[in-house]
Amino acid sequence: MNLFWLLSLAHLMGDFPFQTDKVFYYKRNFRWGGLFHVAICTFFNILLTLPFLKLRYFWLLLLILSVSHFLYDELKTWFTQKVMRDNIFLFLLDQTLHFFTIWVVVQLFSILHPFPSVAKWSIYT
Repeated sequence: MNLFWLLSLAHLMGDFPFQTDKVFYYKRNFRWGGLFHVAICTFFNILLTLPFLKLRYFWLLLLILSVSHFLYDELKTWFTQKVMRDNIFLFLLDQTLHFFTIWVVVQLFSILHPFPSVAKWSIYT
């Protein structure tokens, strides 16, 4: 399984089955709740990508994904509290941003470590 799919699965695990109602409440109401949620997602990123951890720059990839996840979620929380209620469009936009970020970061990482198990999709496709 290539890196994009592993990180996507980790994202889905952290955003859905392991984001309980309590975690969601804390994420929406306290900044530390957002950090806790991102820590859960980062845990699954690490767990599912253990063979990659020894590669140079891989921790930077994980840091970029974690920080971007936190920023996207904080922006969505602010937006839904100040501008408009949460809806299916915002949900789909949020998930699209997460998956697009994973894809971009994996493509950039595959330039540093070009072998098939890192990314099957070329940055030129």
